Amino acid sequence: MGKGVKIFLVSLLGFCVLIGAVCIIVPLARSGKPNIPSQFNPVTDGTDNSTTGDTADTTTDTGDTATTEPEPEPESEFVTKARKTVETMSLEEQVYQLFMVTPEAITGVDTATVAGDATKAALEQYPVGGIVYFAKNLESVDQIKTLLSTTQSYAKTPLLLGVDEEGGTVSRLGSRGLGVTKLDDMASYNDPQQVHAMGKTLGDELLALGFNLDFAPVADVSTSGSAIGDRSFSDDAETAASLVGSMVAGMQESGILCTLKHFPGLGGVSADTHNGAASTDATLEQLKEKDFLPFQAGIDAGAPMVMVSHLSVPAVTGDDRPASLSASIIDNLLRKELGFNGVVVTDALNMEAITDHFTAAEAAVQALEAGADLLLMPEDFQAAVDGVLHAIDTGSLPQDTVTDSVVRVLAMKYEYGIA
Repeated sequence: MGKGVKIFLVSLLGFCVLIGAVCIIVPLARSGKPNIPSQFNPVTDGTDNSTTGDTADTTTDTGDTATTEPEPEPESEFVTKARKTVETMSLEEQVYQLFMVTPEAITGVDTATVAGDATKAALEQYPVGGIVYFAKNLESVDQIKTLLSTTQSYAKTPLLLGVDEEGGTVSRLGSRGLGVTKLDDMASYNDPQQVHAMGKTLGDELLALGFNLDFAPVADVSTSGSAIGDRSFSDDAETAASLVGSMVAGMQESGILCTLKHFPGLGGVSADTHNGAASTDATLEQLKEKDFLPFQAGIDAGAPMVMVSHLSVPAVTGDDRPASLSASIIDNLLRKELGFNGVVVTDALNMEAITDHFTAAEAAVQALEAGADLLLMPEDFQAAVDGVLHAIDTGSLPQDTVTDSVVRVLAMKYEYGIA
């Protein structure tokens, strides 16, 4: 090969290399960033932006990527009002607002059927968030109205005044002819329209007596031999969900506060948490396919409260901790999985499923740590209050946790015209 030809070929090769470099460098200079394959791109929302023209990120002059955060929902007027109220409360007043107790727990009397000086003094000393009444407190329609209205008049912060009125075997009023229609066990009903009307009537009658909260309806899906039995609407999850949703809608229409119980679902266990520990081997998938359905229906219908049971669910939580003290159950499942933003109340903390294993103080603190807002009937009310205050003082329980729960409880009261 001649010398001239060699020179020509070398020159041609150099020219090609130069052209190739230009083809690579120019697009990079125009884009400001390398062409990264989509599977490594930090924007991974599953949308092919190259075909839709949408962009999930914006490029700044420095080449940084800024993700646009969704606008937070505006705070409701009830939450805003609750925050302002909390600012006027002492820490002790805030803590007391998280307890719902029997009248005997604060007055020290054996059986409270009237609200007199002892009740007035007790509410000044222990400004609790609510009081729950049982059959022994309720004697006649007039007596109930006087008891409740007088008690409410003594409270600095208006009270939740609650009762267990499910119908059937759990009835403090209807079964005794005390101003509430007598209902059969929930398993007796299968017509959604009838159940809706039943919920509306029940709510109207309770409000007329002076109650503003009913610990009903049961949202458990029963199975053969379960402790819940006929208190549940059905052993079929979809049927139970339909009827629970209808009951909640009726109660919401009346304006009464209702409570879905007993999350994550007691319908599949024979043990009774009143008498000791209860556990299920249900997996998360099984809970989602069955037990969660009525709770989700009730939440979607607007239920403002959910009661968490003392059931242990080791296949979900990894231990035998009762659901009422478990962040895995309250925060992860009820709040995040089911999307519940209302008030979480524990089942009664004087049940043996709790008292056999925890002191009143331990149970109260751990329930709040787990995400509960209202602590129902601790075994030792004052010990529970002192335990919460001590936990805040030592820093083991953040004060913000307490404040957030108080805001949630007060906002609910404001929304339902209680405070």
